[in-house]
Amino acid sequence: MGRHGRWSNMSTARYNFRELTDGTRVQGVIQVKATTLTTPFTTTVNINTGGAAITGLSVDITPRFINSSFLVFGYVSAAGTSTVSQVYMRLRRNTTEIGNGTPVSNRPGVVNRAYAEFVSVMTPMSFSILDAPATLSPLTYQVYIGTQTSSTVYVNRTQNDSDTAGGDGHRSASNIVVMEIAA
Repeated sequence: MGRHGRWSNMSTARYNFRELTDGTRVQGVIQVKATTLTTPFTTTVNINTGGAAITGLSVDITPRFINSSFLVFGYVSAAGTSTVSQVYMRLRRNTTEIGNGTPVSNRPGVVNRAYAEFVSVMTPMSFSILDAPATLSPLTYQVYIGTQTSSTVYVNRTQNDSDTAGGDGHRSASNIVVMEIAA
């Protein structure tokens, strides 16, 4: 051990890093972009038609390296109506869907699904995807949501949305975080 109880022999440690054009060395997380949506969003779009882009819940990021990976994670606070029990979520990088399960017959491939049958309760729907787009072109990661039918799905609010103290009108927030990771 070295001074102050810390290890002083670091000769066996190896660090992978990338060097930017200005000579800056980068390792691990290169950049982080995030968006938090605090306002409500409502849609009646069916997931089988692609779902609806949640307005304001996207991240634009331009890769620094062509071989970087992108950790995309976050959550959506969703609610349904008494007539819709299934809320589905998808994620797109530009126009390409990412992170979906494999669709089979009438069962859509999605990132997440929630059973949201209560008109006064929101359900958190999380996602975490490691994406490797192999590009230097700008990327947009956008969250989509949809129903099993053409009923209404709510984001960041309940169906009741009551404005009474202690009522069903609580509001929430949803977010998306994108981290560029050095390969």
